[in-house]
Amino acid sequence: AGWPDYWMGLPPMWYGTHAIAPMVALSGSRIARVHAFGSGTMAEELVRRYGNPFPVETAIFAFENGLKGEATRSLFETARTYQEGMFVYGSDASLEWGFADNDPPLITTLAPPREGRRGGVTETTVTPMPNDYSDLPEALWHFTVGGNFDPLNPQESLKTGAGGGHHGSHAHLVHEFVSSSLCGRRPRIDEILGANITAAGICAHESALRDGEEVVIPVFLIRRITAARLGRAAVCFFALLHSPGSARVRSLTHLYFRKRIMTQGIFPTSSRQVQA
Repeated sequence: AGWPDYWMGLPPMWYGTHAIAPMVALSGSRIARVHAFGSGTMAEELVRRYGNPFPVETAIFAFENGLKGEATRSLFETARTYQEGMFVYGSDASLEWGFADNDPPLITTLAPPREGRRGGVTETTVTPMPNDYSDLPEALWHFTVGGNFDPLNPQESLKTGAGGGHHGSHAHLVHEFVSSSLCGRRPRIDEILGANITAAGICAHESALRDGEEVVIPVFLIRRITAARLGRAAVCFFALLHSPGSARVRSLTHLYFRKRIMTQGIFPTSSRQVQA
């Protein structure tokens, strides 16, 4: 309720960046292929908009470096408290997001088994995450806190933090992008990384429509190509990508993106390629 009309029936993995991007960042590798399944049923009026039959989609992503990651997205007809979280499992410690979106995560550590005892010893603690603003200019610190910032008690506000958009990440993302432009370097999230994250979600939905069939994620390159050589469709594609970031723009971009990915790639193969 309360969502704009263009959200209705949107394939969950078309808007999968919140779930996929953290895995890519932590892995240090690009996603190479995906198997995904859809589940559940939706009202017919939701299905009609995008031809998507699934309220829930689950994907297993295979990274080039051998790691695997799982993402589950649900947007409709799912009785579950809202959460945008991640779960990371390792041999020494694991992190699991709290049940609700703003609940503190749980960190579990594993110690070697004690003598005469079967299995290792685990200890789980609820661990509020600190607000890391150390890489930002002081003028941007309060943006990590959002509306909870108290100018009369700034240090206490900054200590708890993460009340800004998407757990305080907006200030970090904007600062990184603007800094890269001013310094003449590539941003950490450049067009190649962004394309891999986005295409992984598009391909996941395609796999779900094919009942889990493997879909290979395209490899994106930077190509030097003049505007005169771009076809009308490619110009339209760029215009959509650089329009204000609404879900409607993203969904239209995905429709075009999906068509090109599943056929011959985004650009004419005659264009000269320059590796990023």
